[in-house]
Amino acid sequence: MILRHLFIFALLACAGTALGQPTRVRVDYKDGFDKTTDSMLTVAVRLIDSVVNSDLFAQKVKQASFKRNQNKTNEAILAMIRNGTAPGNPDHVIHLKVAVYNKYAGGGEVGVTVYDTKMKTYITRTFRGYIMANGAACYAAHLMHEYCHVMGFTHPKLKFLGHAKAKSVPYVIGDIVADILGVKCP
Repeated sequence: MILRHLFIFALLACAGTALGQPTRVRVDYKDGFDKTTDSMLTVAVRLIDSVVNSDLFAQKVKQASFKRNQNKTNEAILAMIRNGTAPGNPDHVIHLKVAVYNKYAGGGEVGVTVYDTKMKTYITRTFRGYIMANGAACYAAHLMHEYCHVMGFTHPKLKFLGHAKAKSVPYVIGDIVADILGVKCP
């Protein structure tokens, strides 16, 4: 598995980027991680860094079909991601604040991004079982899905709105990351 990730890093590095300033991914806060999930987080961050800076990511985002896009063009969505545009942080850094939890919430939920009133920031919480069962590449895709929520994009919560959900910015971006990394994530 690690060799596969190293191959992906090398492949994406060779693909290059059209950015003047590359986007970086930084974990500003983490909670609840053990040695194994911390290692998965480290790999996921490197994968996100490689994917977001790749020409292939830019191409796929520009060609995507989005619903619930806040009237933003595909180019604007790409720029928001690459600029690290979350509340107060347009600095070419994707700032992640992450936590893991042990008890499965049910209903297919693998994680959620919530506003922490004490810390005055958004925290992405992910079910430990999801990370362990699906690996760093799916965790990277999940983190990018959740980062889209931090940027303000939403999707329907109801299961019968599956098609609208699947075309929302968070789901499409997560699927693009998974596709580039060559994984199918639940």
